[in-house]
Amino acid sequence: MIDQASLLFLVIVIAIALTFEFANGFNDAANAVATVVSTRVMSPTAAVAMAGIMNFLGAVSGTGVAKAVGKGVVDPDGITLLTVAGGVAAAAIWVFVATRLGMPVSGSHSLIAGIAGAGIAEAGLGVLVGSGIQKILLGLAFSPILGLAAGFGIMLTLYWVLRGVTPAVISTVFGKLQMVTAAAVAFSHGSNDAQKTMGVITLGLFVNGRIDSFEIPFWVIVTSATVMAAGTYMGGARVIRTLGVRIIAMRPVHGFAA
Repeated sequence: MIDQASLLFLVIVIAIALTFEFANGFNDAANAVATVVSTRVMSPTAAVAMAGIMNFLGAVSGTGVAKAVGKGVVDPDGITLLTVAGGVAAAAIWVFVATRLGMPVSGSHSLIAGIAGAGIAEAGLGVLVGSGIQKILLGLAFSPILGLAAGFGIMLTLYWVLRGVTPAVISTVFGKLQMVTAAAVAFSHGSNDAQKTMGVITLGLFVNGRIDSFEIPFWVIVTSATVMAAGTYMGGARVIRTLGVRIIAMRPVHGFAA
C-alpha cells in the first residue's frame, strides 16, 4: 500500500512537471515566432507549427542540459519527492499566470528557482549545489547583455553591408532568411528548455528509487519533447503580441538580426 501511494505521488509529480512543460512551450513559443509573425513573413498558425516541430527535434537532440539541471541545482540525496513537486508546481503556476498576462518569462529560470526554493525549505541552504547555481546565475546575468550587444552589432553590420541595396530586395531576402533563424531559435529552445523538465522528472524518479543512476530514460525524453511541442503549437498569442509588436516595430531584417 505504501509503495502504491508512493507510485501514485510520483505520477502526480510527473503530471505537474509535464503541465509545466506544456506551459513553457505555450509561453516560450513567442521566442521563436514573434519576429516572423510580427513582420508578416509567416502566419501565426504556420509559425507555431514550425516552432513546435523544431522544439521537438531540439528536445530529443541530447540530455546534457537535463543532467545538469537534475543534479546541478540541489543535491538529489538531500531532498524528497515532495520537494520536487513543490518546486515544479510553483514554476508551472507562475508560467501560466505570466502567459495569461502576456508577459514573456524564462520558464527555465522559473523551474530552477522553484526547485531551489523547495530544496531550501526541505533541507536548508546546504542542499544547493554551488557550482551549478553559479552557472545558472551567470547565464541569467549575461543573456540579456550579450543579446543586446550582439543584436546591436549584427544590425549595424547589416546596415553597412546592405547600404546600397533597395528596401524591397532586403525585405524579400531577409523574409526567407528570417524563417531559417526562427527555426534555429525554436530548435535551440527545445534543446535547452525542454531538457530542464526531463532533468526534473528524472530527479523525481531518482529520489523515489525508480532508477539507480541519473540517466534520462528514453520515455522521459520523448514525452517531454512531445508535450513542449504541443504547448508551442497551441500558441501564446498574447506573448507573441508583446514581443513582436509592443517592444519594437520590426521588418524582416530586424527579425533576422534579433
